[in-house]
Formats: sequence, C-alpha cells, structure tokens
Amino acid sequence: MLTVSKEMKWASSHRLMNKDGTKFYPKEKCGSGHGHEYFCEFTFTNYTSSELDKTTCAVILEKCGETDEFGFVIDFSDIKKIVQTWIDENWDHVTIVHPKDKSLIEFLIKEGDRFFIMPEGYTTSAESMAMFLFKKFENLLPEGVILLSVSVWETLTSKATYSKDKRWI
Repeated sequence: MLTVSKEMKWASSHRLMNKDGTKFYPKEKCGSGHGHEYFCEFTFTNYTSSELDKTTCAVILEKCGETDEFGFVIDFSDIKKIVQTWIDENWDHVTIVHPKDKSLIEFLIKEGDRFFIMPEGYTTSAESMAMFLFKKFENLLPEGVILLSVSVWETLTSKATYSKDKRWI
C-alpha cells in the first residue's frame, strides 16, 4: 500500500490538568505553564475504486494506496491548505488550554494573549492533541483520501500517535 505523510510544526504553551479538570499534573513537571516546539505528522492513503468507501477501505487496506492521474495519493499543497493553515491560525504561538482551566483563561483574556481552548473531554497532552487533530481533519479531506494516523511530537524524542486502526501505530 502507498501512503504519504506531511510534517508540520508550531510553537505553543500549555499546562496539564487531568481529564475532568479537577487537578493539575505535578507543578514541577507539566502542571506549570511551559512551551514546546511541536511537530506533527499526518499520514494518508487514497482509493479510487468506486465500490469502496472510507469505512470499508480501513478494513480492506490492500485495496488502498491508489494514486490519481498525476501519481498523487494527495497533493502536499492540499494538505498544507487544509491542515497547516488551521494549525497556524489556531495553535501557533498561542496557549493551548484545558476547558476547565478558568484561572488561566481569565489571565490570558486580561493580558490580551492568544489562546485555544481544547474541547470537552480533551486535555493539553500530546496524546489529546493527536486525537483531536485526527478527529478534526478525518472528514475534511478530498474525496477518496483517508487519514491513517496523526502523530504529535512534544519533544524530538517523545511522540504520541492516534489512529482508528492499530496497524498504523
């Protein structure tokens, strides 16, 4: 099967709370505000067979990986338009905030700083970011393109990967 991947980066800060927003991770670690230069990788495949849909293709992976008339799974510039634009506008040079971190949200508003509030059920961990990005973009792709996985690196040696199919982790 043929796949393509696109890597992107952004810089943002966060602090880590538990899922229900009732406690912080230890302050000497990720519970205090700090920043990262994040990297992410989106991995895609494609199908052109009319009898397949995105759900079926995830199960019958050997029928995926077909290319269009130019030999593309997806044009890298399309990925950039869809994904990198959103990351640049929403996550680059902002504070990514847990939805229940009210004191931080109030502070950022008061200071006029840019921030992004993660949806309910997500934290600000690399794992949550990978899952959020996958779910955000999986249905916004051109016809026939399938998102296989999203990986988010918090550091050069630490990454989290989300996929609906365990074969891609």
